[in-house]
Amino acid sequence: MSAKFKEGKNQGGYLWWVIGLFVLLAGLGWLPQPPSHEEMYGDTGRVFDWLASGLNRNGLWWTPAYLMGHSLSVFAVAFVSQLWMTIFIGLGILFGAPLVGLKIYNLLILLLAGWGMCRWITDQTQNSFTGTLAALFYVMGPMITLRTCILEHSAMAMSFVFVPWI
Repeated sequence: MSAKFKEGKNQGGYLWWVIGLFVLLAGLGWLPQPPSHEEMYGDTGRVFDWLASGLNRNGLWWTPAYLMGHSLSVFAVAFVSQLWMTIFIGLGILFGAPLVGLKIYNLLILLLAGWGMCRWITDQTQNSFTGTLAALFYVMGPMITLRTCILEHSAMAMSFVFVPWI
């Protein structure tokens, strides 16, 4: 490990406090708000529809809930995201607020995306300060913040987690 890498490792710690503060402030401003007319209702509805179809004889592949029914096979492709959305909505139900659980899931997506970007840039530059700075810019970027906290589009926000790993 080079001295430059060790030096950068010590400098980047405060930036994670800035990232954490940004996510905390976004959460404090966003969690008490009612859902917008964007995707939050849709994601919650899809989770309940997915669970209801799995408990019926239709299995997890088909739901009669929309018009003459439609396939739920897209959830097999997006299973990881759907599973975590289901878990967090379930935790929200325990506290009487399923949408708050989904909002917490979206905020954790911001942190996970920042961690991935930090790992990738640190591996490329051998400087953790640069990696943490890239994570800060990535998390505060308009596209991920717009998709996560304003449009409330959990599936789209989850795709930002995978960008640094591709």
